Amino acid sequence: MKKLMILAPVAALIAGCCTDNCCPRAGRSNQTAIDPVIGNWGAKLPYDDMTAASLIFSRDEEGTPKAFVLLRWASPEWCSDVKIEGNAFSLRHPYGQLIRGKVNGEKLSAEIAPCDKDGKATGDWKKFSGWRIAPACPFAS
Repeated sequence: MKKLMILAPVAALIAGCCTDNCCPRAGRSNQTAIDPVIGNWGAKLPYDDMTAASLIFSRDEEGTPKAFVLLRWASPEWCSDVKIEGNAFSLRHPYGQLIRGKVNGEKLSAEIAPCDKDGKATGDWKKFSGWRIAPACPFAS
């Protein structure tokens, strides 16, 4: 768990994810209320050999949702098929997992399932939970 707490802020800086009022250059006020999924999340996955995760959701200049996800101690990876609608999200991780869930305030409730190369679930959906991590902001004064 210590690795997750250290790697999540580092991953946020790498991703350029500055998603809260602490960052004047982000140009977003009250972001959590407007787009509740956007931000940095820690999670406890439902696997004995893979429990820690970090998810970073952002939007690019055109408003397209992006997700940068670290599963266990692997490398953080950009995900595909990222969808954010209100407080719900879904994505496909390049290691062959589908992740979908909802945000309620500072809590994340989600599911993860293995998928094939076409993005179709090939196994059972397993529930997991997460929590919001304060944003890492290199621009805060």
